[in-house]
Amino acid sequence: MFYKFGFRNLKHDLLMNILIILQMTFSFVIVISMISTIVSRFELYNPLKKQLNSKGYFYFADDAPLNIKDYKLKSTLEKYLSKESNIFCTYELYLSPENSEHDGAIRMAYEEEFIKSYTPRLADGNWSAMSKTPENSVVPVAVFGDYKVGDRITFGNNTVTPLEAEVVAVIEDGATVFGYPTTATSNLAEDYSERDCRRAYIKHSFEIEERELFIFNIESLKKARKDLDLYEGFLGPIFVTYPPDTPDEIIENDKKIMYDSINVMNDIPLSEMKTESLKYIFSQIYTLFPILVCVLILTITGAVSISALSAKRQLKNYAVFYVCGLKWKQCAFINMISMAICTIISFVLSIIVSIILRHTGILGENLIETGIPEILSCFVPVIIYNIMSLILPLNIIRKNTPNQILKTN
Repeated sequence: MFYKFGFRNLKHDLLMNILIILQMTFSFVIVISMISTIVSRFELYNPLKKQLNSKGYFYFADDAPLNIKDYKLKSTLEKYLSKESNIFCTYELYLSPENSEHDGAIRMAYEEEFIKSYTPRLADGNWSAMSKTPENSVVPVAVFGDYKVGDRITFGNNTVTPLEAEVVAVIEDGATVFGYPTTATSNLAEDYSERDCRRAYIKHSFEIEERELFIFNIESLKKARKDLDLYEGFLGPIFVTYPPDTPDEIIENDKKIMYDSINVMNDIPLSEMKTESLKYIFSQIYTLFPILVCVLILTITGAVSISALSAKRQLKNYAVFYVCGLKWKQCAFINMISMAICTIISFVLSIIVSIILRHTGILGENLIETGIPEILSCFVPVIIYNIMSLILPLNIIRKNTPNQILKTN
């Protein structure tokens, strides 16, 4: 019964209710956009949180070593650096897929720590399978390219026995992964002057570049083939971290060794990189939050005013309901149901608009998702709105007695 009367209330101020629905839809879309952007940026920050909260440096390396002759570069470099240092990086592998229809395939390998901490967007497969133990010397591999989960690919070079890999994950085209930019536009940072966590990531598109990109687990490779002569070249992001009590002199001396030993293009202190990363994460709030507050104030003010006006216009009906046995609170509840219906319609419309914006790419780099954090964030304005829609009309109704209302009308 309450819901039936709630729908009837909407018809009495249909135009005003439509305007409120549109305003609330706009508010929800802004909330969803803001939370989506923050969540997506934290997805880049969290996998590197351990490194960014440590002392040390982020280095960006080109593919060619300078003085180190041993191609197993990490194990060799560790001998040169201080014992306090810890290296976290990506690898370039000197292995090429056989019988590939595309030239210039990119081969990267991650350490187990990073595979567990970051999952790229997948078109198919299971990223956690990258950590499985190789069976019969067949290693897991994730790929950007024209492959399916379960495909077997043979990799080799002129010096080693071919290695067989099984595709366990197909990465969504245009997704973000940890590594070295494969083109001038694939680095997630807009340019090398940016000094936040985006410098460690790339976006790769097989459709645009027509270059396959393969990602291995370095531990799986070594378990499968202990004799495999890998070119573990430093290529792209390198994090060299130290315990908190490490003297600055040791860190600076290691920095000099890095520049003398491998082709480092530039470096960023990890403390600075953390600060800049947090600025990047919350920059969307600084842009959208003032707009959101203004829109919410206007929307809630307008919605509550409509709710109060509706309650005032329905006083005669509420007086009749009261005489028939309803309490004033139940009459106010009918009015709140009308506003709740507006809220539900607005929320559904905002989800539809968000999905359209995501698939059309109208907002460019501003990501739109409709996950749990985004949906939960919309509950704050919803709760405020519905509480106000109950309290104000209830005060209006209580100021009048049924007899006064019926005599007046």
